[in-house]
Amino acid sequence: ARRPRPELVELDLRAVITDLLEFLAEEHAAAGIVVETNFTSALHVRGDSSQLRQALLNLLRNAREAATEAASRAGTGDPSARLHIVIHGTEQA
Repeated sequence: ARRPRPELVELDLRAVITDLLEFLAEEHAAAGIVVETNFTSALHVRGDSSQLRQALLNLLRNAREAATEAASRAGTGDPSARLHIVIHGTEQA
């Protein structure tokens, strides 16, 4: 089966990530993940909304899994891990 043709629209990457973090908040809390964000400005991109959301969702879940595995292997007794997301964009007039 072929993928549907991407429907390109302008998206605010900061808003997309914020929405996904809210969606994943319970998963992160259950895994002991502390999420920190640093969004210095908006970052607008052109892309397919559903494909971009799915790709970012996969990245965030993979990061959670990697962080919890690394914390377990470290054996520090501290099950918490940090996920730090930074966006540096430029505003265009």
